[in-house]
Amino acid sequence: MDKEDLYYEIDENQENITFPQEMSLPSETEHHKKKRKAHFKKKLKPYKYTLLICIVIGIYLFYNSILELFFSFLAKNPTLYSYYLYIESQISNLTLTGLFFFSILSTLFFLILPSEATFLYYVGVTDHFIVFILLFCILGNAVGMTINYLFGRILGERILLYMFKEKNFYKYKDIIDRYGGYMIFFGNIFPGPIEFIAVFYGGFKFSYKRYIYLAMIGRLIKYLLLFTAFVFYWDQITFYYNEILSFFKTLMFWK
Repeated sequence: MDKEDLYYEIDENQENITFPQEMSLPSETEHHKKKRKAHFKKKLKPYKYTLLICIVIGIYLFYNSILELFFSFLAKNPTLYSYYLYIESQISNLTLTGLFFFSILSTLFFLILPSEATFLYYVGVTDHFIVFILLFCILGNAVGMTINYLFGRILGERILLYMFKEKNFYKYKDIIDRYGGYMIFFGNIFPGPIEFIAVFYGGFKFSYKRYIYLAMIGRLIKYLLLFTAFVFYWDQITFYYNEILSFFKTLMFWK
């Protein structure tokens, strides 16, 4: 007979009720489950940041392999692969549409693509008017940074609550609300992982209008500084960007 089919009659005169050893009350079972779950989380807590760092390092070390898997997946899907070929052709032909697409890709937090090198590459080897190059770079970066923000807005809050706990979450949220504008502004001027940090802005629900405005003003200043460096100091910076440009070609024109 199954446990569910067992019934026990209780004598009114019986003071102590004894249940079979294998039987447990629902509340007791739930309590044990929560206790085991809390114990498991407590054991993993010291290692969660180590695990996160290992994941980031793993992505960096196996980045090319991940890209190969991604492009293999595209090749198996005719519709997606046709879109990829169109984007690739626009980029390889150095059109302004290609610049727009690459500016989006170079701003996504999960890709390692040099937006600064792309800008200099277009300035150096194309005849496009500098105003159009600036415009399409800024528009593409705005789309990419918006995607980063939305990703954080949709998934980031739950992850941040897990990482920082509720008390620390609101403490850091207050810091971002007060001083985050400076970080997003200067982070888009100077090289750094601002694309990845942008996900946290979405998770902390930082004002999108303020976020995108400061990010694009920072990007505009960056590109103007790079253009000035190109005009007056190109020979000095060419050496630094040669390897980056080579990396850019390898990534975008892989088949």
